[in-house]
This record gives sequence, structure tokens and C-alpha cells, in this order.
Amino acid sequence: MLKQQSKFQYSPNPFSEGISNMNVCEDNMQRYLSKEGLANHLDVSVGLINKKLKELPHIKWGNHKNARVLFPVIEIEKYFENVSLKQKEPSD
Repeated sequence: MLKQQSKFQYSPNPFSEGISNMNVCEDNMQRYLSKEGLANHLDVSVGLINKKLKELPHIKWGNHKNARVLFPVIEIEKYFENVSLKQKEPSD
């Protein structure tokens, strides 16, 4: 009997491989970070994440003040690519 291979890859610590390797599923299953997770990965405070919340791509689960906020990893990567490209453009 052949052993069936799983399409999921396990990584004990996704931050050790970098944010771009956090997709666990080969069919581009979306991954999310919490405020604390994003702050830890970027080495900034949660307060700075809160301050920049309107600029950062995020999903808020609910309409309440204390509703959970999640950040899609792929969209966060694109955001920082665009920000870095804008900073490299010469100003007239």
C-alpha cells in the first residue's frame, strides 16, 4: 500500500523561515497574523500597529471596539513592497 502524501507542510516555527514562507498549504491557503504576531515579527510595538491600523491591510471580525483584528500575510507583504518602492522613487 502506498503512503499518501499530504499537501500540508509542518513548520514548528514559521517565523524562523521568514514571513514569505508562512503559507502552509500548497494551494495558497491564506494565513493571518494577530496584532501581537505582526508586532513581534516586525519588531515594533502593538501601539504602532494600532496607530497605523488604517493604512495596513486587515480584517476586523465584528463591529465592536474589542473585535479581533487579523492581518493577511500575503497582503502585508504586498503593502511593504509598495511602501519600499515608493520610498525608492526620486521626487521631482
